[in-house]
Amino acid sequence: MEAKEFFSSKINLNIDEIREARDLLRQNICEEIHKKHASKDDYQEQIKRLVRRISQFDAVFTLNYDLLLYWTILKCNEKNPYLFNDGFGGSKELGRIWGENSNSQNIFFLHGALHLYRHHEATYKHAHSNRGILSQVKLHLIEKKYPMFISEGLSHQKLSKIEDNKYLKFGLNALRGFEKNRKLNNTNEKISLVIFGSHLKANDDHIVDAIKSNKKISEIFCFSVNGKKEANEKLNINEYFKANSFFI
Repeated sequence: MEAKEFFSSKINLNIDEIREARDLLRQNICEEIHKKHASKDDYQEQIKRLVRRISQFDAVFTLNYDLLLYWTILKCNEKNPYLFNDGFGGSKELGRIWGENSNSQNIFFLHGALHLYRHHEATYKHAHSNRGILSQVKLHLIEKKYPMFISEGLSHQKLSKIEDNKYLKFGLNALRGFEKNRKLNNTNEKISLVIFGSHLKANDDHIVDAIKSNKKISEIFCFSVNGKKEANEKLNINEYFKANSFFI
């Protein structure tokens, strides 16, 4: 008898009911995101500002689930197709699959995102098509293909989910400086990190630990959305006007 079956029999739980409740909760969360997520047209001004901001960086890491960065990457790559690479490629039949372009990847959704999903243990992203990304997400919800994102509350719970997912683990290892990547580790020079908008509180200690593990990061510059310098007290904050990596 598997551990989960043994556990459920001892406390009189039905595994199928648990799975059904889990799927219902996940679907409700995704539908709320879908209903409240603004359209690309509503984000045009933010996209323009973000294009100017991130184009100077060698790599971008984000904890956000929304589609703003995804749309911004598309806009950046209109002028320079090789500026940002999210690691996805291949056939559009199921969407772009992650892996074959990861050796030059420099965009990382560390907690997953609305446009990412898993299928047979592989990670895919919705391919660009005439049907909008939000519509594709809604269609997948009907098919019980849920967006891939971390929803756990505590840092150790988030880390456990990340370590069990090849795409997410690769991103976290890139932040740690462990992954061999020709865009991130092509020199022995020290790098600097700009953190914008994320306070990296205790429930994101796994992110803080990853940053501290990266021996190439020499300086960190943090901003909150209101312009005040803030960050997890574990980090050593140094002002720096130019950086290699951007964290939002």
